[in-house]
Amino acid sequence: VPIFKNLPEDTLCKISDVLEECYYQKGDYIIRQGARGDTFFIISKGQVRVTIRQPDTQEEKFIRTLGKGDFFGEKALQGDDLRTANIICDSPEGVTCLVIDRDTFNQLISNLDEIRNRYNDEGVSERKKIYEEFREVKLSDLRVISTLGVGGFGRVELVQLAQDKSRSFALKQMKKAQIVETRQQQHIMSEKEIMSEANCDFIVKLYKTFKDRKYLYMLMESCLGGELWTILRDRRKTWTFCGTPEYVAPEVILNRGHDISADYWSLGVLMFELLTGTPPFTGADPMRTYNIILKGIDAIEFPRNITRNASALIKKLCRDNPTERLGYQRGGISEIQKHKWFDGFYWEGLRNRSLPPPILPKVQSVVDTANFDDYPADPDGPPPDDLSGWDDDF
Repeated sequence: VPIFKNLPEDTLCKISDVLEECYYQKGDYIIRQGARGDTFFIISKGQVRVTIRQPDTQEEKFIRTLGKGDFFGEKALQGDDLRTANIICDSPEGVTCLVIDRDTFNQLISNLDEIRNRYNDEGVSERKKIYEEFREVKLSDLRVISTLGVGGFGRVELVQLAQDKSRSFALKQMKKAQIVETRQQQHIMSEKEIMSEANCDFIVKLYKTFKDRKYLYMLMESCLGGELWTILRDRRKTWTFCGTPEYVAPEVILNRGHDISADYWSLGVLMFELLTGTPPFTGADPMRTYNIILKGIDAIEFPRNITRNASALIKKLCRDNPTERLGYQRGGISEIQKHKWFDGFYWEGLRNRSLPPPILPKVQSVVDTANFDDYPADPDGPPPDDLSGWDDDF
């Protein structure tokens, strides 16, 4: 839907939550030409016929058919809309539409144009700048310095441009054949798309992608301070971190579908682990961990060193019902920022990175890997070629 393009994900989630389902029988006029409207429709089932009444004969001229996933009436969300066509239910079994009216929409987001333009302008400008800077860079221009990490599909190497020793980058190298074998093609393509669109100082930047017969490559920002997981591990606090079963929200375990509210749950789990050294939900194996998660946060005994305000915030983030989680209501993520536990916190300083960090890793140079573990060479050697073409758009 063009009017929703470039809106933040949390705003889109709120819009989806307030969409009402409306059913129409065959022959019903969903919209009449000439009528004033304040409602936007998305077809979720069935199809409709679009017609326009001829001014001279008053006969209705067929224009087109719309089906599942199509939408109409979007102008009504921006102001008083005089309908320019008829929309008629054309399915024998009827049509189901997801509907939102202008008042409800405006309660969620009153400054649509401002937000849309801001996100669009900032994102386009940053992506254009990165594209121009790295347009001529080829894979053969990169020189491997050392290995920063090893993952499920390959390795992350610290690299430099042959002609520029003043900077370094992280080159993520993924085995195409292994991606296909584990059926993760769509996940990899989504990762690339999301990182390309992201424009945030706290998200690692993706500069360019490459591919050959054996690997996919992502040239990214090098963050030489190391991983937070390593710091926690070395302090003997924990051996687990994000991406493990301990962080999974109940609705994900129950396969009920999930949205951004699952991230608020994970934020509560992360907050608990950072304050105590261990996640609130831990079992001897993933299945036992899932069972503990399903019992809920209220069944967890909080250590005494967690303050009352911190405990209250964690419990508001880790509600079993996703719609009850702090940050998911109309106030959005700002409700989390306004919580008492964050009283006096300098959010603007965090945003512009002027806030003194609690941990400041020592980095001596652009090729200093002292904050990373040592990794041996890949014992498996080069992978087989993959020429199936699934990565044509990578």
